[in-house]
Amino acid sequence: MFQSKSALFGCLAIIVVLLSLGQLGTAKRDYRGYSVIRGLPQTLSQLNHLNTLMVKSFNESENEIQFWTAPTALNHTVDILVSPERRALLEDELSSLKMPLEKWIEDVGQAIRKTRQNHEAHPADNVSLKQSLAADQFYKQFQRYSAIEAKIRELERLDPRVSVEIIGQSTEKRNLYLVRVSNDLNARKPIVLIDGGHHAREWISHATVMYLLESLVNIDVPRMPTRLCKNEACRAETVRNLARLDLNKFDYWFIPVVNPDGYEHSHVSDRLWRKTRSGSYCRGADPNRNYPFHWNESGSSSFQCSEIYSGTRPRSEPEVRAVVSVMDQYKDRIQMYLSFHCYSQLILAPYGYARVYPNNYNELAYVASAWLKSMNRLRGTDYQFGTSAITLYPSSGGSDDYAHSIGIPLAYTIELPDKGNNGFITPPSEIIPIAHETLIGVQSMIDSLVYSTKPL
Repeated sequence: MFQSKSALFGCLAIIVVLLSLGQLGTAKRDYRGYSVIRGLPQTLSQLNHLNTLMVKSFNESENEIQFWTAPTALNHTVDILVSPERRALLEDELSSLKMPLEKWIEDVGQAIRKTRQNHEAHPADNVSLKQSLAADQFYKQFQRYSAIEAKIRELERLDPRVSVEIIGQSTEKRNLYLVRVSNDLNARKPIVLIDGGHHAREWISHATVMYLLESLVNIDVPRMPTRLCKNEACRAETVRNLARLDLNKFDYWFIPVVNPDGYEHSHVSDRLWRKTRSGSYCRGADPNRNYPFHWNESGSSSFQCSEIYSGTRPRSEPEVRAVVSVMDQYKDRIQMYLSFHCYSQLILAPYGYARVYPNNYNELAYVASAWLKSMNRLRGTDYQFGTSAITLYPSSGGSDDYAHSIGIPLAYTIELPDKGNNGFITPPSEIIPIAHETLIGVQSMIDSLVYSTKPL
């Protein structure tokens, strides 16, 4: 059957829009002229208006407006990415409510170009690949997935305590890795499970998890420069032996990149891509809305083009199925689960699906307090603790909610720095400082645990 010309042109128009957004193919998205506007809601009407605008933006395929941070409370800033075509309208709309506004990032495209360091280029030969894997080079820039894979295999080759397992494949057939670090695989010690890279654009999470992994087996991992310290205690910390996570009491397991397809897409096509790459119309689902606990309820969407699209069903994404398989198989041994994201400097406990507290909230708060103290002690990095739904916003189908629901007692989502100066576009110069202080924070949490019993 022949379609009408108007229908045909309509379809072509949709395809053009999707290509421009990187939803189809690999057309490179240019954020030239995009800005990040920071608003400060000071009245309930301003806050409610922002929430309405955010919900509406989640269900728009054009993505001319993206909320980088959510409107959660009065006098808490909100960061909004806006296209040059929509910026004046948005500013007029918010100014009419007498909301204080500030242009936080003038040109997002320019900020992306400044932080890019040959991301399109792969090492040309084995010599350059070997050099790039050295610890003093690896954390100088954000690595492509092939380099992360090579680094994982190199650590396995160099240290018998490291073992690597392929736990699945992504939609685009990239291997998904579980990396175990243990000084005795037969001892059945409690496990600390750490992952990063659920959301593709949050590059600092991938790099930080790799740094945590390498710090267990390589004392020569680069330290935070002492010039960034705020006191002598921090300066002493930066020269101390970094391999301090106790392998005698715990095994440490890592899934460094949960979403490798999205991560690669963020390197080659769309720096601010968030989702996986499944599907064919509007590509991808939000993997952190796809876990099988209160799936597709609050803070998620059934609209395929939404940034928070929850998928066709729970565990529809192969990446999520791989993480769930590890959690389900080893839930009786996993003592603590840490999932790294960015940005906002938050340490979040379950639950995200609703504003309710888990039964062991006091224990979660006690362990998190060790993180808060260590972060502030080093270079004054200020984190906030609370449940995801209360502190941030309701969001169902998250990995930490699922982990806690199956009996993993200490489950956290950690939103790494900063608080908006760079947003998701973390400069490479911040990799080592953020990763180093994160290592100290994780160590503080481990030190605070009661080892003899598994909490209820």
